[in-house]
This record gives sequence, C-alpha cells and structure tokens, in this order.
Amino acid sequence: MIRRVEVSKSLRTLEENFTKQLERFYNYLNSLQKIDIATLGPQGTSSEATGAYLLSLINKESASCSIYPSYERAMNSVLSGISDLLLIANAYYKIDKAYMCPRLKLLTSFEYATPCYGLAKRIDCQLPKERPWKIATHHAPSSLVPHFLENLENHALQDYEITLVESTSKAAIDTQRGNVDLCITNSNSVQAYNLQFISATRPITMVWSVFGRG
Repeated sequence: MIRRVEVSKSLRTLEENFTKQLERFYNYLNSLQKIDIATLGPQGTSSEATGAYLLSLINKESASCSIYPSYERAMNSVLSGISDLLLIANAYYKIDKAYMCPRLKLLTSFEYATPCYGLAKRIDCQLPKERPWKIATHHAPSSLVPHFLENLENHALQDYEITLVESTSKAAIDTQRGNVDLCITNSNSVQAYNLQFISATRPITMVWSVFGRG
C-alpha cells in the first residue's frame, strides 16, 4: 500500500511538471507574431510529417513549417530569426547541439510515431548479385538494416555497404537516382519518389523536442 501511494505521488508530480511545460510552450507561442517551424527535409521526412502534426495542434492559420537539408540548417534558421520553432527528433545523434546551445531553450517534448519504415528500392530495378548491395540510410534508423534484411530470401549470403545520408528522404532520392541500390526510408518518401518496399515495415515511436529562442 505504501509503495502504491508513493508511485501515485510521483505520477502526480510528473503530470504537474508536464502541465507546466505545456503552459510555458503555449505562453511562448502566444508571444510570437508569426509561427514557423523549422525541421529536417526534403519532402517526405518523418520530421516533415511530425511538423504537420504539430501545426494541427497549434491550430493557427498563420502557422507554417519550413524544411531544411539538415537539422543544423533548421537550427540556424531559428537562431537567425527566420523561423520560430526548431523541431528535432530525439534519435538524432547530434541533438546535443540544440540542447547545449545557449541561445536556444527547450519548450516542450512529445511522443509521435513516424510513418512506416522499411527497405525500399526503385520499382524498375533488379538488385545486383555480383557485388554488395549499397544501402542509403539516415544515421538514426541505420540499426534497422539487419532487421529488415533478415526476412529477405538469401539475405545471409548477401553482403551490403551502408551509405549515411542527411535524411530518410535523401536516402530515397539517392535510390531513385540510382546512386545506391536500396534505402531505409518511410512510406511518405516511398510514395514521393516512386519506390517500393521489399521488406516488412514498421513505424518508430519517437520523442520529439521543440526549441525556441531563449
């Protein structure tokens, strides 16, 4: 009984902290004349999809979302006053740059699932048998490569090489252009760049952080 009461108090504390965080976030939004979210592009990224979700929560006609080739470019847009909010996935391996920047402050964080991820190729492409497959991926989902390969026929006999790129959409673009054979990307990019999944797919439950100037 004592343990249950202690847990209940802890949960109330978490709820109170989260409520204060949301109040701080909405107070910050109300202080802005315009609201532009800066996040990772190009078209089709999970960041872009999450930006659209955040816009639906803000629910202001004047609000917009701008996408950039890298999170660093998005951060610079906020620091220079072009954009107002930086939206960044907590899985990004250089997210410390945002957390440690003295000119930014964390406003809020939230959970939001990505579109489904999988291993994709060009529709008209036959995968090579005489050399390792070239697979493009953003750093964050790169650990999914073995998971997506394990159910492919003869995957154990196939070598592969990883090419790290700036985003899942860039991975899809490189695949569409023939620079690589395969990519780890999401369903939005598969549709945008005329690819097809050859593996099972799955969404990724992600925590996202929102920063403002501070």
